[in-house]
Amino acid sequence: FVIYRELADTTNSEIGANARFQMANILMERDSFKAAELAVFDLVNLVPSYPNWTAKGLILLADIYMATDDLFQAKATLMSIIDNYQGEDELLKLAQANLKRIEEIEAALNQVEEQEEEIDLGSGEENYDHLFEAEAEEEEDFE
Repeated sequence: FVIYRELADTTNSEIGANARFQMANILMERDSFKAAELAVFDLVNLVPSYPNWTAKGLILLADIYMATDDLFQAKATLMSIIDNYQGEDELLKLAQANLKRIEEIEAALNQVEEQEEEIDLGSGEENYDHLFEAEAEEEEDFE
């Protein structure tokens, strides 16, 4: 990690962009999600920019958002890559696959919510007198 930090601090070249990406990736693997997010922002804001490293960083950012249950931001991040990235097909395919995975998760969550909403509470006209028959019999025994 130290070597990547030194490279990131000393160069704005493609090597520096790679170092920033590797730092963000390591931080995510350590579950340091906020620090990883900031490292990706550092990569994305690098001047000059390197589109492939920026796209890789944004895909990692979407993974960070997914790990922190922010599906909305993850989806928006991936959609921005799909809509705007003009580089390696591999990265575009990865972004599309990750977006599909998010949509499947959302569909499953929506299905669970719909099932929870379908609780039958009856018509309100049910007769529950039979539930109290045992109590009435017990009361008669005590009289």
